[in-house]
Amino acid sequence: MAAAKGNRLRHNQKLLHNEFLRSENGYVFIHQADGNVVLYDGNRQAIWSSNTAGQPSHELVMQADGNFVLYAHGNRPLWATNTDRSGSEFVVVQNDGNVVIYAPGGRPTFSTQTNGRGQPGPRDHLFGDSRLRHNEEVRSRAGHRFVHQSDGNVVLYNPAGQPTWSTNTNGQPSHELIFQDDGNLVLYAQGNRPIWASNSNNSGAQFAVMQEDGNFVLYAPGNRPVWATNTAGHAAPPPQQYGGVPPQQQYGGAPPQQQPQLGAMYMGGAPQQAQDRLHHHHKLHPDQRLTAGGYSLVHQRDGNVVLYNRSNAPVWATNTNGQPTQEFVMQADGNLVLYAQGGRPVWASNTCNVGAQFVVMQSDGNLVIYNHSNQPVWASNTQNK
Repeated sequence: MAAAKGNRLRHNQKLLHNEFLRSENGYVFIHQADGNVVLYDGNRQAIWSSNTAGQPSHELVMQADGNFVLYAHGNRPLWATNTDRSGSEFVVVQNDGNVVIYAPGGRPTFSTQTNGRGQPGPRDHLFGDSRLRHNEEVRSRAGHRFVHQSDGNVVLYNPAGQPTWSTNTNGQPSHELIFQDDGNLVLYAQGNRPIWASNSNNSGAQFAVMQEDGNFVLYAPGNRPVWATNTAGHAAPPPQQYGGVPPQQQYGGAPPQQQPQLGAMYMGGAPQQAQDRLHHHHKLHPDQRLTAGGYSLVHQRDGNVVLYNRSNAPVWATNTNGQPTQEFVMQADGNLVLYAQGGRPVWASNTCNVGAQFVVMQSDGNLVIYNHSNQPVWASNTQNK
């Protein structure tokens, strides 16, 4: 499957070959390359189709007139819901397994009549305006759980029941965790008072997923990661697996609601090597940097590694100023480690043994470590800051 488009289409939105809509719990409505439009349950069993296999389909369009039409090239219709002039506004794949077209006021104008058919998967996705209230969760098939607890904390647990990440909001009067239409994931108290957020608004984030590797990730179109808990492969809270001082946060970077400790600004001359990524065994020495789109990740002479935005304002740091750092290394085991003289580690991403292949300074301002499948396993969560 090429690309998820969320769980719904609105006027003039479409599905090309291998693009699909997906419910939060695994029902997939896909426009296949063989010309068929098929609805699969959470176990990938087909429960409905347009019966157009073998037809030269091109695009499946939710039209402005309310009709949902499968076209071949040349705008030749192959299948339609015949809901034109019905006032229909959008089509959605529901968690009950039904695909429904709705007009204003929640009036259905078409459905696949598949509610209750097939077997749902775990609820492992959140889409725009999805909410988690107390004791609700998203869960991977492997058993990783992202839970909004009644004590006010949102906690990610591994399959052994060990916490690997949290919002650190226990004791707060939380009400609901909302994945907003603007791409921000926000934890609200009663009265719509925000008490935690991913700060991913205006990032283009379209859906969130509890991945099988234990990472909870927000994705923009094209499966571009824009925020993550950076818990891929974590069996428990990050140990001192790199043999030295643990990082100040699981994800590296400055603590939430706290500016990075900057120390002296980077005042060196041009770096010896301008690039946007580090592969295995590659490193940054003091005064060297990664750059992309006007963002810079600089290994400063004061021992700090700092990410600067296009306005030269710091948005993330390892908070290691004052340490006698020597090199910032992307190791062959996938761990990104900042070493002081004598080989003493002072900060690490804790991504060893998760298949990490390279770290890249993206043009959107996010510093991301990817595995061999181009899946994110760690990020600075600084896109567009």
